[in-house]
Amino acid sequence: MSKENTKKTEKRIGMSFLERATYFYKTHEHRISSYALVFGFIVDNFTLRRIDLFFENFVMASYLVVAGVSIALVNILEEKGGASLHPIFRRAHWLLSLAIQFVFGGLFSAFVVFYSRSASLVSSWPFILILFGLLIGNEFFKKHYERLVFQVGIYFVALFSYFIFSVPILIGEMGPAIFLLSGVVSLCAISLLFCGLRKIVPRRYVEGRRGLFVTIGSIFLSINILYFTNIIPPIPLSLKDAEVFHNVERVGGGYRVVAEKRGWYEVFFPTETLHVEEGGSAYVFSAIFAPTRLQTSIVHHWYYYNKEKGLWVSSHKVDLPILGGRGGGYRIYSFKQDIAPGLWRVDVETKGGLGVGRLEFMVERLTDVVTLEERML
Repeated sequence: MSKENTKKTEKRIGMSFLERATYFYKTHEHRISSYALVFGFIVDNFTLRRIDLFFENFVMASYLVVAGVSIALVNILEEKGGASLHPIFRRAHWLLSLAIQFVFGGLFSAFVVFYSRSASLVSSWPFILILFGLLIGNEFFKKHYERLVFQVGIYFVALFSYFIFSVPILIGEMGPAIFLLSGVVSLCAISLLFCGLRKIVPRRYVEGRRGLFVTIGSIFLSINILYFTNIIPPIPLSLKDAEVFHNVERVGGGYRVVAEKRGWYEVFFPTETLHVEEGGSAYVFSAIFAPTRLQTSIVHHWYYYNKEKGLWVSSHKVDLPILGGRGGGYRIYSFKQDIAPGLWRVDVETKGGLGVGRLEFMVERLTDVVTLEERML
């Protein structure tokens, strides 16, 4: 063993537990953070179930509280310079930065999971990309977590992202007015943090006040623009299932559907094909998850592809009321009579035009025998 390694070993033997933990973390910081990110995202994807369940919301709300407290404590340490604080608090400074990094990673991991489940990626990919960028970027933000404006800016994004879906869950409604209420609640929450910072770290607050207001105002405006341009997913709604059938009929508490019998290999085809006779109909069946007590309307917007113009043309819309609470989603369907051959799609949307999901299918004239099957959903 070299003299350098011997000195490092002797140094570690004389350390306290906190000092050894600090030494180990700083030595393996990048590897620990990377493993934690991947492991945490995998765990969240398999353990986070319904967005309206108490446990999921309790965990996310707890993360927000821990993040707020950690931001306050880090700034106390920065304001006082550590001179008047007990040595254990000075040594634990890195723990507070790690706590902020950990809870933000947990929050944005959960947001990516829930928002992506609720999104039609065709229209909502920019917002999902922003959340994913914040999740991945969290690994590189550690040095910035000592900057008050940066801390509060990321914290406000997390607050707003949480209240966007928690407020509709609590009220049982969704729409532009509820979204605006979510924004007001987010501003009230960040104002409470401002009041606390102004009292406990007045110097740092005054120095960063202008930057804080500009940052929060910019984030608030940007999220509103994303919402009203239909880029933010219609969370807490999510599309659980969407299929096209020859017929759909309500029978008791379920639905009897008539479908074409398909080979196992056809599940890999990107576009399903429906073979219909002249004058035949196509039925699109979908299941939309919504939190318990939430009542809203879903639109099935039918389009056909015009080959000559090279664009999608609107055919008709069908408004369908839904009620939340069913784990498998509230089941609804619409149909198109005398459907023409060609490429069709049905966009599942909110009444405000936010995309929940999309089903694309090909319609062909029946020229041969097709095996049909009935099944209950």
